[in-house]
Amino acid sequence: LFASMALPASMYEGSKYLTAISRSFDLVRSNWARVIGGVFLITLLALGLVLVLLIALGTLIPNDSEGLQILPTAIQYIAGLISNAAVVTVAAMLVWLYRLDAYIRPEHFDALGRLLIVIAVAWFYFFILEFFMGLYSGHGAEVALRDTQVFRWPFNMLFIVFLLTGFVIPVFLWMFRSVRRSVAMMFWTSILVNIGMWIERFLIIVPSLMRKQSLSFNWGSYSPSPVEFLIVCGSFGLVFLGMLVFSKLLPIIPVADAKEGKALSQVIQIGKVQVPAIYREE
Repeated sequence: LFASMALPASMYEGSKYLTAISRSFDLVRSNWARVIGGVFLITLLALGLVLVLLIALGTLIPNDSEGLQILPTAIQYIAGLISNAAVVTVAAMLVWLYRLDAYIRPEHFDALGRLLIVIAVAWFYFFILEFFMGLYSGHGAEVALRDTQVFRWPFNMLFIVFLLTGFVIPVFLWMFRSVRRSVAMMFWTSILVNIGMWIERFLIIVPSLMRKQSLSFNWGSYSPSPVEFLIVCGSFGLVFLGMLVFSKLLPIIPVADAKEGKALSQVIQIGKVQVPAIYREE
């Protein structure tokens, strides 16, 4: 409870690790009743969100041991989708391609980096929870799946790369303010996260189809064909094409924001001509 305000103190006041914990202790000690109420309210909201997820997935009352894994898996997927850092990747590319550094500034990347740290830690917690709940169930196919993911080649190598690129390296680098305010570093760390998230989906789908069968003689192996490689490469190209077409046809920066940015300028750009800013809107 007394360390519950350490992360907000670090994010909003720029405090370092031990200083943030000390600051959290001071804040909670003088406002412990409000903190308890806030934690209780957040817990109720989280339980409400969990209930909505369970109802939506149709697993409010699981009938078997595998149903216990639905909740952390669902939350893990949602957090994974949010934390895949695609927004940072797109923002960095827009800064470089369209010279939008006057609108997408380092403080925006700094705020995104702080947000990604929180979401990534929450995602990793639910990932570990989902992993060990699968082992705790004792289901033969589930244990075989975890064994394949962690100990069998080449999935064990992919599992290590997934952990390093999806969580360890990016979160460690995002701890430093100089990294969060660097467009290039944020771009490359977001690429690492996207690679890690893609490998995670691969480790979920392929080993599951290989091992999550009731009868062990139905277990098999998988190796992608050249056509499947081309389909994956084409899907990446399609996503980048859609992003570029969207940024070309629709305004990336709201017109109101661009107009507000020119309110105090001495000259106004009209087409290819710069004219003195004589008349201003009040």
